[in-house]
Formats: sequence, C-alpha cells, structure tokens
Amino acid sequence: MAGSPFYQFGQPYGATQDWYNTPLVSNPQGGLSALSPAGEFERYLAGQGLDDASRRSAFARGQYGRTQTGYQAAQLSNPNLTYRDYLNQHFGGFDDLWRSLTPDQRGDQPNRYGGPIRWTARG
Repeated sequence: MAGSPFYQFGQPYGATQDWYNTPLVSNPQGGLSALSPAGEFERYLAGQGLDDASRRSAFARGQYGRTQTGYQAAQLSNPNLTYRDYLNQHFGGFDDLWRSLTPDQRGDQPNRYGGPIRWTARG
C-alpha cells in the first residue's frame, strides 16, 4: 500500500510537536477536532491503514455519513461523547462491514479473466 498523498498519519506537518491531544485540538466544546469531523474521520481511517486508493479504503470513506448518524444516535445516550471517542472506543470498525459484502459488491471479479477450467485425470 502506497498510502495517501493527502494525509500522512503521524506527520507533524512542520509543527514542533503533535498537537492532536492538546486542548487546542481535542476540546469537545470547540476544539479543532469538534469543528472538523471530516478531518477526524480521515485521521481515524489513516490510523486503521485505510489511507490508500484501494476498494476497501474507498468503501470505508463512503461510510462517513453512517458514522456521523451513529455518533449522533450514541450522543442521545451520552451527551459528553465526542466523535473521536465514538470512532476509537465504540465504533465497531469496517472489517465486519467489508466482509459482509458479496464479492460483487466488493468489486472482486475472480472469473473475469479466467477461462473455463477443466479437470483431467492423469495417470
């Protein structure tokens, strides 16, 4: 996997430190994380190794809206829940969702280039 040309997980981007866990970013009442849920989601995907151009990564990116509605529903039970905490602690992840798709839905086409197979006995 080549990784994303748009965001490199763990890269400080010229800063002297990683500001991700500082109050400036992580404050749920107005930190940069709360103001940028799409950025939080992209960082989560990169941390899961879903930052390339594969079909699995594209599928995961397509689930952003569903993670948002899941987060909003979870907030009804816990108003103090942040999107970051929802993704990292309560979201089930993409593996089960990906595996539940049919091969056709995943874009797998094992017979596309293969011809007919014949079994012959040798002996």
